[in-house]
Amino acid sequence: MIMTTTSLPNRHLLTRRGLQQQWKGVQRSHFVEMSFSGLREWHQRHVPVVLGFLLLVLPFLPATNLVVTVGFVVAERVLYIPSMGSVILVVYGAQRLWERVPKLRKPIMAFGILLIAAGTLKTLTRNVDWSSREALLRSGLQTLPHNAKMHYNFGNYLRDSSQPEDAIVHYREALRLWPTYASAHNNIGTLMVDFGPAEYHFLEAIRYSSEHINAHYNLGQLYRLVTGRIRCGLKYRRISRRPQTGAASAGGCWQPYQKKMAVMLWRHPPSKQLPTYPSVELLEADNKVCD
Repeated sequence: MIMTTTSLPNRHLLTRRGLQQQWKGVQRSHFVEMSFSGLREWHQRHVPVVLGFLLLVLPFLPATNLVVTVGFVVAERVLYIPSMGSVILVVYGAQRLWERVPKLRKPIMAFGILLIAAGTLKTLTRNVDWSSREALLRSGLQTLPHNAKMHYNFGNYLRDSSQPEDAIVHYREALRLWPTYASAHNNIGTLMVDFGPAEYHFLEAIRYSSEHINAHYNLGQLYRLVTGRIRCGLKYRRISRRPQTGAASAGGCWQPYQKKMAVMLWRHPPSKQLPTYPSVELLEADNKVCD
């Protein structure tokens, strides 16, 4: 009897707790079901909102540097699809206000006309910037004067336009703003006249980007030019000490540069490294526009 009297309340208590837990589970499942059904119904009624939000956020997310560091300036091409999402949201919001609040129809119409006029004016002015490569790059410099990539891109344009002095100025400005910019080091190295500065910039490019193919190639080309000119100079000195014959004067690499090489050897003995003037045509610059 003692066991039965003590077990009955415990059994009753367990049953009561079990019922409470089951009831809480039913409430949770009902809440989740109602939430999903509410979201489904809201989604069916407001499809433009969901579509506009997805077009606005998802395509722009990779360019925000939040998930993956991409490192480029926010360009117009990155905003094409997000702009579609913003237009959908604005038009849908204006439509809902037009239907529900008749008093706001005139302000909505005036705002729409003003928005269209502003967009048209901005498009016309932007078309002027896109009229040429120079105009586009100058517009970027005016908008972002403290951006290293803008100076780098404009330096590439000046280099391609046979303006090496001005290109060097913008490359140096890019390196001042971003000292570890490997491509700027490589491109300014291709414009250096003397061996020392060219070698320095190529080595700096490799230091900051060990897999920079053009910098490795340019440094190898620079060393090849230096080695070739030193060997050519030494060969010329050996041949010039002997009586020159027709075969000797016609052969070898020294004949086209007799006077020039003689002056260089007189100014720079073979014990010192001859100065070289690397040709831009033999070196590889990074022509890719950096965004």
